[in-house]
Amino acid sequence: MTKFIEPAEHLPAWLGEPVDAASAMSGLPSDQLRLLVCLLAALPLGWFFRALPGKSAKHLFSVVVGAFFSWFVVGNTFVHVPLSALLVYVLVQVLPRRLAPTVVFVTTVGWLSALHIWRLYVDYMGWSLDATMLLMIWTAKASMFAYNVADGQALNAGLKLSERESTHIFRAERAITQLPSLLEYFSYVFFFGGVLVGPCFEAKEFFDFVDGSLQRKHGLASLPSSILPSLKCALLGVSMYAGMFIFGLYPLMGVVNSEAFGTMPFLQRFTYFWISITSSRFRYYFAWYFGDAGCVATGFGFNGVKKNKAGEITGYKWDRVSNCNVLAVESAPHMSDVTNNWNMGVNNWLKNYVYFRVEAPRFIVKAGLPQKSFMNLVTKVTSAFWHGFYPSYYVFFIGAWLAGEMDEALRASFEPADSMTPERKKARAASWWKGPTNLYELLSWTCCITVLNFWGVTFVLLRADYAWAFAKNMYFLGVILPVVVVALCRTVFRRKRAKREAPAAISVTPGAAVASPTPSGSPPAQVVSAVHISSASPLAPLPTHDVLPAPAPARVTRKSSKAEPAIVEAEDDADVGSPADRVKQRPRRSRSNKAE
Repeated sequence: MTKFIEPAEHLPAWLGEPVDAASAMSGLPSDQLRLLVCLLAALPLGWFFRALPGKSAKHLFSVVVGAFFSWFVVGNTFVHVPLSALLVYVLVQVLPRRLAPTVVFVTTVGWLSALHIWRLYVDYMGWSLDATMLLMIWTAKASMFAYNVADGQALNAGLKLSERESTHIFRAERAITQLPSLLEYFSYVFFFGGVLVGPCFEAKEFFDFVDGSLQRKHGLASLPSSILPSLKCALLGVSMYAGMFIFGLYPLMGVVNSEAFGTMPFLQRFTYFWISITSSRFRYYFAWYFGDAGCVATGFGFNGVKKNKAGEITGYKWDRVSNCNVLAVESAPHMSDVTNNWNMGVNNWLKNYVYFRVEAPRFIVKAGLPQKSFMNLVTKVTSAFWHGFYPSYYVFFIGAWLAGEMDEALRASFEPADSMTPERKKARAASWWKGPTNLYELLSWTCCITVLNFWGVTFVLLRADYAWAFAKNMYFLGVILPVVVVALCRTVFRRKRAKREAPAAISVTPGAAVASPTPSGSPPAQVVSAVHISSASPLAPLPTHDVLPAPAPARVTRKSSKAEPAIVEAEDDADVGSPADRVKQRPRRSRSNKAE
């Protein structure tokens, strides 16, 4: 059976023979060696890119280098990308504004799914690099581009992009009001800094970067030097090789799913799979940090200046486009921290261009499926199709749901009332340490990373029978642990906490906002949940929880034993990237003399 691409056979002899010789000497498969060569070459080419005069020269250089990288790594099958891109370019112009993004989304995801199915036929259980790698990146970018163009057309027609003012602003900032030329468009498609392994990025940001608008927004005549920042990213990538080396010592396939593994002491099994799956993630970190380095080398990673209290510039930020934050992922006390720092560009697509854009048809709502549930379902299915069609990918989503439920239960039962105040959130964001800072977060990290690692193994094993054998060897730890934790948090610990926090009998004046007291006396926070699905790896669809500011304190009186119906107005900040407008909940009538 023919694979997608044979090692270096698509290359001319003068280029293919040295590659094959280097592959034999290094022990790396030819396709992986070619990918590494391109990732390394992106740094000096990025520095040269900055020196090119004018945006047309830069766009042309981006197309030529990106297309060459694509062909060099995956062969002639790279043509799926320009063909799909050309179709998208036509669709956004000929289809109605409201229809174009949906058609583009279905078309690109369908195209990618067809290649995933074909790959199952020609390279089952294989790890060779092929056109699906390129199309996974392009599918996300194409969907974002289609929505950006539709938003631009709406703005040109004088329409508002959302009833929420903040959402309107968020989308307007990314809207494309003038369709780019074919050269500019294919420069976005093939930008060599992210065409192979990401990161994904917004089209408007890219065009602003190339024409100089990005630096002018920050009051700079030119972007600062990117040599040292890009080398720093590359060194981070090199350091990830240590994890890859460890993974070579602790392989997963054929070990954790074997009968012999099941006869080992449980603690030894637990330690082995924990080390193995953790080190396996460093393969992604290795490639992603080099992808970041390529973007930073061109200057695209520039994200503003750092200033001290006196207003003096002390440095520059280079995280405008990024794939991951390894420390934040591995030390994350919550699932939301994992998804927010793993394959961040694709995570942005799934949050802002799938979850928050989808609307349930009326017949779905009438059938009893709530809008938010429909949004969750569509996003999970999208992530599933985006990854491929190995059974273990879909098994993983069950584990992701269990992990999310466990995270929610732990938050509700043990999270300190003052743990997510604006001050603490700001301090945490500014700190290099993103891991646990108290006993609750340590408990949450231990539970979450254990379940995440368990289901991550099933993801990597690909086959359902392999995943089942591993789960049996570990006594279904990834199922039992979250179920037990959720059960305890929703029964024993929930009752104890509810008893401690029971408020005194009060009544609320009509129309006043209702706020329940907390043990610390601080105003409560309102929690809004949203499913944020990640990307191409075992860290895919995991729910997050954004803790929002509490409503205004209630005006309390004690002259009535019945609580009047009250309207609760809360800030709904579920829309990532921008605060949202006020959302009214339905009045709730109290059944007791306590304010509900």
